[in-house]
Amino acid sequence: MPESLDDRVRKLEITLLELRVGAEQMQQDAAHQIASKPAAQTDRALSPLLLTLAGAIVTGIFAILNNFFQERQSHQIEMDKLRSTLIQKAVSADDPEERKKTLLFFVETGLISDPDGKIQALKSSQIPQVVPPGTVVRMRGGTYEHIGEAFVIRCGLRISADGSPKAYHRDPKLGLDFLGNAGSAGRWWGLVTDSKGEPVVQGENDPAPGYYVSQTTLQDRTKLPTDPHRYVDSSTIPYIVVPSGVVGQKANPHLGDLAAVYNIKTGKLAYAIVADIGPKSTIGEGSIALAEQLGVSSDPRKGGQDKGIIMVVFPGSGNGSPQPLSEIQAGGSKLFEKWGGLTRLKGEPSATTVTEDTVQEP
Repeated sequence: MPESLDDRVRKLEITLLELRVGAEQMQQDAAHQIASKPAAQTDRALSPLLLTLAGAIVTGIFAILNNFFQERQSHQIEMDKLRSTLIQKAVSADDPEERKKTLLFFVETGLISDPDGKIQALKSSQIPQVVPPGTVVRMRGGTYEHIGEAFVIRCGLRISADGSPKAYHRDPKLGLDFLGNAGSAGRWWGLVTDSKGEPVVQGENDPAPGYYVSQTTLQDRTKLPTDPHRYVDSSTIPYIVVPSGVVGQKANPHLGDLAAVYNIKTGKLAYAIVADIGPKSTIGEGSIALAEQLGVSSDPRKGGQDKGIIMVVFPGSGNGSPQPLSEIQAGGSKLFEKWGGLTRLKGEPSATTVTEDTVQEP
């Protein structure tokens, strides 16, 4: 069994003690010899010997102490690395409850310290998910990873009609998408509702009278909640949807951030905005306009593509508000080229090579 650090430290302490005892004994012997010899003879015979012994003792003690403190310092560094690894492991879990549970386990077992009880006082929602660089996270529909300053999603493309004035209608044949994709009575997540929880219907002065007002999470808050123009129109604005489990964290996408989206199958590139938040563990959704620019069938009911889409999102690039198409294209293009563009995208050595044959199935 390899010798532990504590065993090595104890041996060093014993050696240091023995050296000190030996030094004291030599001093006593030297004093005895000095007392038993004439002064002149003592000066000539013993002075060089004592100086040599004294130098050896000092050198030995210094070496032992230096080795001792280096061992202690190395031990502290290793413990700090262990704690950092444990914390990083704990906060990489998808589930906030699991993140807190793991952190508290490490605290209770003494692997990490929490003298002020700050970790225990945190709510689960306050513990961010931190994915170590180079880690590829698999979700339903694809994967994501951090490459440089970008958040890169490899996935298929499901079509979202949310935000389009004609997205949903009480008559299931008239809406661009199935009404069930907006929720159900008493639980509408894709529609604007009134004080009674009933879907708001567009009036004569709205873009699509008789259709429901469909909403996106990204909104122009200078407009009323019942105004269809408050939301990002799927039929005219290329946008992507990100899972609730990753949105908003510092290194991850935020609402309003810009992205470059590449279709491996068609070779087409488009620029988009993060406009909506989807299910926690599902990835790979975009607007009608995005699908059209990528050469993908854009019908929300039966269109889409099962693989071959790469979304390169730039966290912190937006202002939290919708942007016109021209600004999305100009800003997205500038960020993508600065990141390395298609050259980096196609040459990046990642878990999924950027070729149609090797894109992972959702």
